[in-house]
Amino acid sequence: MKNHLLLVISIIVFFSTPKISWGQLFGPSFSACVLNTPTKRLENVRKIAILDFEDKSNFILRKLGADFGDRLPGYMTADLIEDYRGAVEKRIYMHKVPTNVFSIIERNQIDVILKEQGLSVSGAIDESQAADIGKLLGVDAMILGNLSYSFEDETYTRTSEKKDGTKETTYYRKRELNASAGMKIVSVQTGEIVGTANFTNSQSDTESSKKGYPSKGAVDSGEFLAEKAFKSISKRLVNYFAPYYQTRSFSLRKVKFKKFRDDAKDANKFLKDGEMERGFVIYKKIYDADPYNPIAAYNLGTIHEAVGNFMDAKKYYELAYQLEGDSKVYKRAVEKAKEYAEMIADLEAIGINIEKYAFDVSAESMADKVEVKGSSGSRVAIYSSPSKSSEIVVRVPGGVDLSIIEKMKGWYKVRLITGDEGYLPERDGKVK
Repeated sequence: MKNHLLLVISIIVFFSTPKISWGQLFGPSFSACVLNTPTKRLENVRKIAILDFEDKSNFILRKLGADFGDRLPGYMTADLIEDYRGAVEKRIYMHKVPTNVFSIIERNQIDVILKEQGLSVSGAIDESQAADIGKLLGVDAMILGNLSYSFEDETYTRTSEKKDGTKETTYYRKRELNASAGMKIVSVQTGEIVGTANFTNSQSDTESSKKGYPSKGAVDSGEFLAEKAFKSISKRLVNYFAPYYQTRSFSLRKVKFKKFRDDAKDANKFLKDGEMERGFVIYKKIYDADPYNPIAAYNLGTIHEAVGNFMDAKKYYELAYQLEGDSKVYKRAVEKAKEYAEMIADLEAIGINIEKYAFDVSAESMADKVEVKGSSGSRVAIYSSPSKSSEIVVRVPGGVDLSIIEKMKGWYKVRLITGDEGYLPERDGKVK
């Protein structure tokens, strides 16, 4: 009872104190799409083959043509050969590197070897047999495993009251499917299992009717739901051992020193809006003014990580941890940076180099922007001087961003994409 009372008092104090906010407790954040390290690093593995998974699902489901043992390897192959798996272009700031780092043996080559060895394409194969097959295929690792899925229907009703006070019953049918897959990665050289992963996924579909329970055919088929489930599982299996892009939320530490707070707020807004250079410049100034501040060092490391400068991120994270060694946040950042360093070494070993992101801190890059009002199909006049009686230099489409050189009464002096200068009426622009 005492603990509950303390909790209630704490909540009341939190919400009744205007100086405290969620942002102050958890810090500001921004999102970026970055290259992620796989859970399992496969050293000296460049060429792999994926065998059919053993489908342990209901015999009837398999006989109906819904055997996913031979489909999952196809899903995994499609994921593995994707150039930039998981990449979201508008959130990528780093110089992209490909994620298709492995060579995949084609299915027909595997089938030929299996038939020559008198093995069933869909039969159970142990680790030793997989390694022997791998040697014949000339690969470094073999992937094998098993999977299963099942689904069932549920019917139920819900009663609601209409505006006129009468009761109305709605009938529902819900089909829910549960799928699972387990994977083993076998080293061809040693015959040992070098990685294992197990994932599950659930899919469902619901239909309703006022006239009675929907028919079984009204909801998505079990095969359709299973396909969705195993495609989702495929991505997780592949991400277990191959690098991939992921859009992540990057949390910054709240700057405590009063003289830097306003600058930090500006930087946080720039980063949230995707203006990495402008956010970086401000945090770099804060760090230069106080190089022994762990928060400043950590925030710089975070920005470097978001743009793919993993070695620079490692340097700043290590400095933050050195200055404040009891911080779990800084410790985890250092550990993550070390994982990135190992991934970089693996990529460089196969000739893939991550180009360092060079922050553009030119005056042009740092300039405020003005968005030309209107649609892309409309055109707004840019004048040669701050007067509508002057010559029109060009007409630009709405939605275009222009760098502001100078602000003046009723006008913006702007730089065009051609490098030329001109004047945009204030009422035709919106400062970003």
